[in-house]
Amino acid sequence: MHITKERFTLPLFALIFTLLIGACTDPDPTVVRDFNDIRQTFSELDIQPGINDFTIEAYTDIFWSFRIIAPQNTTGTGKSCVIALHDEPTEVMGAHQNTDCYAEPGLSDLDGYIISPNGGSQKWDDFSNQELVVGLIRLAREYLPVDTNKFMVMGFGDGGNGAWYFAENYPDFAKTAMPIASFYPTDSESGGYRVFEVPVYCIHGTMDDLYTISQIRTWVNGTAIAGSNVRLEEATDLGHDDPCNYVPFIQNGAQFIRDSIWN
Repeated sequence: MHITKERFTLPLFALIFTLLIGACTDPDPTVVRDFNDIRQTFSELDIQPGINDFTIEAYTDIFWSFRIIAPQNTTGTGKSCVIALHDEPTEVMGAHQNTDCYAEPGLSDLDGYIISPNGGSQKWDDFSNQELVVGLIRLAREYLPVDTNKFMVMGFGDGGNGAWYFAENYPDFAKTAMPIASFYPTDSESGGYRVFEVPVYCIHGTMDDLYTISQIRTWVNGTAIAGSNVRLEEATDLGHDDPCNYVPFIQNGAQFIRDSIWN
């Protein structure tokens, strides 16, 4: 299977149409690939306990690269699933494989699945990455032994912005969010603050000189007062360039989400 760097863009109305069309059409090898073809490809993946790296053809000439970290015990049902979004957009083909820094050690107590997609050179709110993330969540729901209520989107930096974005715009898929070192305004252009439908556990370093903690406090407090279930954990003395040092705070967040939100 060859790899291409071509990216996929899609108008918003077409995004919903493409994600749903697979449910009502039959695969036909004489036409372009649809979501049913993606389902077939994903269902045939050999997912073993531990790290699994894949690149698959999603839609015609559009390729998805992602890592699935499966728990040692994959029997039964009810596992959690965390979508871990990497930091800033990049052309680095292995950007999604840097999971040993904070995602793996920070989420180890959940004993669930971690899926780390490669967003390429586009931000996570780009239409192509919306389709990628939502598509992977749909596939995980259908083919992995997971609890659909135990899905979380997390990320650091731009990945944290993506976590906020999917929590706000796709609450049926991102049931919880853990943004770390992020910069996501929660105030509304019309005044006041927006309300998030799903719980958000926000982690931010007190020494972050790129995104100041005072601004994050304002946004978190504002949306909390408006009615959001949002919690801010301040990582004392940590800055924006210390992602691996956030592990203890991610562990705190994972434990809180597991014990107080998912149970």
